[in-house]
Amino acid sequence: MKISKTSCAVQREPLKAPFGFKGSSLSELWQTVVTLESDQGLTGVGLGTQSTLWSDATIFTAMSESDSNSMMLAITEDALKIAVTKNWKNPIDLLEQLLPEVYDNAKRSTNRNDLRLTFVLNALVAVDNAAWQLYSHQKKITDFDAMLPNDIKPALSHRHEHLACIPLISYNVSTEQIMEEPFPEELKVDVSDIPAR
Repeated sequence: MKISKTSCAVQREPLKAPFGFKGSSLSELWQTVVTLESDQGLTGVGLGTQSTLWSDATIFTAMSESDSNSMMLAITEDALKIAVTKNWKNPIDLLEQLLPEVYDNAKRSTNRNDLRLTFVLNALVAVDNAAWQLYSHQKKITDFDAMLPNDIKPALSHRHEHLACIPLISYNVSTEQIMEEPFPEELKVDVSDIPAR
């Protein structure tokens, strides 16, 4: 397959309150939207949520939150420029071709040889999602199982009967604030025996 045209956009999503983890906190999420168009006129759209603090806390804390998100977005845009130069047979092949070059470029642009690979992989999520959609359109695939290459089907064949829901709580959230949030009845727990901090 060959990509002839790409585009990238971002939507900045402010959080209700700062979300703290890894010794810092973030105030917004950047939602990226990528489109890949094939030389046959088919289009794939991919979505991704940037998480610079999760993927490389050193980058996040070395600059402003907006600058670290801009840096990750620049990596996504770099990957799109490289993607149009590649011929690929499936999205796994495309990612394997993109990753070494994009990672090397990202280490140079961030001036960090110790850049965590997760920072680049997070930047590539929307590109990868768009590639899978484009691939499915090209191959006329309409369901998830048919999209999977045979060698990875066994790893993704299990069907879960339940979905787990794990509340995620930021720093500096009081027991009272936790209890104010509307949780489904089956998720509510008695927190009266949790010691105050």
